[in-house]
Formats: sequence, C-alpha cells, structure tokens
Amino acid sequence: MNKKDRLLALQYSLYERIRNRIYNITGPDSEEILEYEHSFLSSLPDAHSDGSVSEFRNDLESSPFVLVGDFHALPSNQQDYLDLLNYLYFNKNKKKLVVALECFSIDDQDPIDSYLLGEIDEKEFLTLSGYAKNWGFPWDPIKKILDFARNQNLPVVGVNVGRGESFSLSQRDYVFAKHLLKAIKKYEGYQLIYLVGEHHLSTDHLPKQIVENSGGEYLYEDLMVILSNTDKYYFASLEEASEKPSTLFKLGKRNYCILDTPPWGKWLSYLVWQEHCDTCVHPWIKYGEEQFAYDTDDYFLECFNFFQKYFGEGESYPALCNLFNRIIAVEEGYFKGHEMENTWGFKRFQHFDSAYFPDKKIIYWRPLSWRGIISAIAQCLAFKPVANNLTSEQTRFNENVNACLAYYSFESIFNPVGFLNQSWIKKVLFGQGSSFLLNENRPGSKYFSSHFHPYLFSHGIGQSLANLLNKGFQNEEKCYAHLHKILKSDELIGLSFMPEIDKLQRKKQA
Repeated sequence: MNKKDRLLALQYSLYERIRNRIYNITGPDSEEILEYEHSFLSSLPDAHSDGSVSEFRNDLESSPFVLVGDFHALPSNQQDYLDLLNYLYFNKNKKKLVVALECFSIDDQDPIDSYLLGEIDEKEFLTLSGYAKNWGFPWDPIKKILDFARNQNLPVVGVNVGRGESFSLSQRDYVFAKHLLKAIKKYEGYQLIYLVGEHHLSTDHLPKQIVENSGGEYLYEDLMVILSNTDKYYFASLEEASEKPSTLFKLGKRNYCILDTPPWGKWLSYLVWQEHCDTCVHPWIKYGEEQFAYDTDDYFLECFNFFQKYFGEGESYPALCNLFNRIIAVEEGYFKGHEMENTWGFKRFQHFDSAYFPDKKIIYWRPLSWRGIISAIAQCLAFKPVANNLTSEQTRFNENVNACLAYYSFESIFNPVGFLNQSWIKKVLFGQGSSFLLNENRPGSKYFSSHFHPYLFSHGIGQSLANLLNKGFQNEEKCYAHLHKILKSDELIGLSFMPEIDKLQRKKQA
C-alpha cells in the first residue's frame, strides 16, 4: 500500500470510529430522519468540478436567496456564514442584507429585535429566547453573527417553526419557505442569506418549497446553495487529487460545496457536543462566569494514536497522558484580565484555538474546535528546547516555532483539503492569503516575505513566524540562522524542505 492509500485508510478508519461512537450514544435515527437524510444524499450529484472563485463570487453577489448549509455543532460553519456576510456587506458598498437563521423561532423575533437595539443584554436575550433549551448548540458563533448584524444595522429574522408547533421535516421546509418569502417581501431590495441545516437543501426540500410558494416570482436559478464539508465530496477530493486537493466543488448552477474541515473533524465536534450537551448549562452560555472542564482526554488520545499509526510504530513519542492533567474548555474572553492574557500561551490560543501550559500540565481549548485538538497535540510534542544554554527569550521562541511548524505539519495530514483550517471564505473572497496579512512594519516581516522559503510562506508558516518576531529575535540574520538550526534538527515531523533552505543559505553567503 502506497503512502497516499495508507493515509486514506487511516482517515476512513478514524471517521468510522467517531461515527460508531456517536451511534452508540444516540442509537439509530428515526425512520423519518433516515428517509429525509437519504433524500438529501440521493440528491447530491456524482458529477462535480473544481469551482471557479470568480464564478462563485458572481453567483454570490447576484442571487436574491443564498442558502448556506450548516452543521450545527461545528463553529467553523457559522464562521463561514459570518464571513459571507462580511464580504457582501463591506466589499459591495454596504449591501442590504437580511440575516436569516434557523436557530431562532419566529416567536423569538421580539427578543432578537430588542437585543439588536441594545434594549436587553446577552443574558436576558438567552433567557427570553430559551436558546439553551430550544437550540442548545454553541452560542458564541451565533452571538458573533448577531453582533455583526447589530453593528451594521442589518435585520435578523428567526425562521424556525413556532414553539409548541409540531411539523414533520418535510412540512418544516414549507414553513421555512413561507417565512423566508415573507421576510424578503418585507425587506424589498435586500438579499437574504439563510443559515440552515444542510439536509434541508436537497433540491426537493427547501429550494422546491421556495420556488413553488413564490407565485412564479423566483425560479431555481435564483437560489444559490452552498454546502459545507459534505462527507461525500471531501473524500472525493482526497481520492481524486493528484497533488493539492480541491477546496471548492461546483455541483451545478449556483450550487457549490466548500471544503475546509475533514469529516472526522466535523463529526468529532458533534460527538463532543452529544457527550456534554446535557451535563450543564453550556460553557459557551455561561461565558465569563464558571468554566466547564471537559473529560476529553480520549478525543485527544484518539487523534494522537492516529499520528502514531501514520508515522509508524518505530517513532518514539512521549505518553501523551503524562503531558497534561486537565483540558479546560474556554472562549477567548476567559483570558481577559487573567494572568495569562499577555503570555505566548494566549497568543497560541488566539491563533490555534488551544494553549498548552507544560508547567501547569493544562490545555485550554476552544469548545468543539477541531484545529484546537491538533494544535494541542502539536504543542505537547513540540515544547522542548532545541538547543541547550538558551536564554529564556530564545527558549520561548524555539518552543513557539516548533509548535507552529508541528501544527502545520499535522494539519496537512489530518486536514489535507482545508490545510491550516483558515476560513475558506475569508482567504479566497477577501484575497487574504498569508502574504496579505503580513504587516510590513513588523520586525522580520520584510525578511520573511522576500527571503524565506516559499514553501513556508505559501502555507502561512511565514506569517506565523513573522508574528512570533514581535517578541524574540529582532536581528534578521540571527533569526535566519536560528530557524535554519531548528529546521535542521530532528524535532520536526513530516516537513521536507531542507535542501531548498540550504540552497538559499549558500546563495546568501555567496
């Protein structure tokens, strides 16, 4: 078995193990859900092609309805939706948008409007809307959407059925369509962007109801459908790719699938949510108050075992369970005013959704973040000095460089399609690749952008290293020599660019 096939087999194995664990918790789905899911999966076309970014932009800007598929337990899906709003609003001269959300009922409209007007605070809104009981999925990404709408004075409409109403799944599509058509009529001249569970986006489900109930005003070609990380297409991208897998598939007219999170990561977020949703009032709702410690060692160990199998049993790894005692789920606001707010650990949390503190043997993890798990493992394995007799500043620099590079190496294996797990929307629509984000006035930025290895820079590693130069080495020559030393060490796994580094160094010396 070649390397690609071996990796695919491991990825499928990880995916199946996670799905089986979910099944052991939830049991079999109801006949209605299975039939509805089958209808969705059957509607997915086998034929697909790599999507054109320019065509995607044109469709996005010209469609009166944009229906965005949501995997409710995966915060990056809601972030993609928010990035779409950002793009349409700021890049299109403050375009008029209706923010439509399945997570809120039509009965929540008064609390929604009051929250947007600043008449009630977050805590009161959560109480009035019954968010934890009626929806219960991560609150923080939804809060970001509402806060964006409030700051830009955009209307937000709840589209879900009224509380106490009982409808079949197919009947819900009809109700959703009626509410959406009512909203777009109320806000004439606006573009409606709807975040909804992707199973509703089969052509015969919600799209059909919108067209049939519009009185001929809207046709199928007026609707843009954006799926996110559909299992079928992610695996197709891996299997078909000769080099770099696709991150955007076109499935038909105004019909796309964005690929930036692997299926095993997507379902792991659902597994974590399933195992902890009933334990307490969600930590993302008790934001700023009591934090909740997840018993998540097994998730990390599952992923760690994956790396061991991939790199072979002959590799020597420390026992991961000896490296940390606790994993604590927190949001970014937890660090405000905290003794760790100005530490490198907090910076790692900001960039990679987790921070490992070896002295405390604690991992702080953003709830349900897939990249946070990969990052935590990378930090656990990378946090050891590369050379002896280093100053504390040099040691910190070493540790962070190693953690960054180990993370990117692991991410390229765990998530080869959505490498770095950056928002596809932000990176492509806004043109924000790694070089776009570099600040030319930052120490070392010019150096990395003009001299450093293109492999690192093209994959965003140059940006991260430049960020690290805010503290650490200020001298470019010292920094280059030090990084060369790190890259020549055996600390890094899976990266093979040393010949080019040596070539650049010889050229520089000449």
